[in-house]
This record gives sequence, structure tokens and C-alpha cells, in this order.
Amino acid sequence: MAIQPNPSADEQGDGSIDGAEALPILREAVDFGRQRSGTAQQFPHPTTGMREMLDRRYDEMASGAVESIDGPTFFEQLRRREESMIPGRN
Repeated sequence: MAIQPNPSADEQGDGSIDGAEALPILREAVDFGRQRSGTAQQFPHPTTGMREMLDRRYDEMASGAVESIDGPTFFEQLRRREESMIPGRN
């Protein structure tokens, strides 16, 4: 399995991808986990909980129940919120 860089993200310079581009990557990761754990059903793999969480997250994104967020925008909002909470840092 090889994940290639997203050319459009590289042109933007931030390396970010949007939710629609992330879905195939998540699906591939989930399918890979299912293949690995299917060989030893009686002894669950230590990452079984992680695979189940990824399954739920993928289903939520694919159904539109949740929206992806832009990473740089999120961290900028977080920085501003933290600065407003610290006295004398405005």
C-alpha cells in the first residue's frame, strides 16, 4: 500500500487534504485492518478497538453526519482562544 502526496495540496503548500480526499485513504486503512484481523478471530488484534473507531468515523464522514475541518484553520482558532484565556497576552 502506497499513499502518494496530493498534488493539489502540495501546490497550496500546506499538505492538507479535504474530507472527500481522505475517505478513500480511510477506507483502505479500514479494509487493511479487516483483512489482518480476519486471520485470528479467536485472538483479537490489539488494534481491534482502533479499527472499530475508524469504521465509525469513516461511516460518519461518508454519511455526512460530520464534516471534516481544515487543520490550519482549527489550530489558528485554538491559538486565538488560548490567547484570549491568558491574561496579558492580547
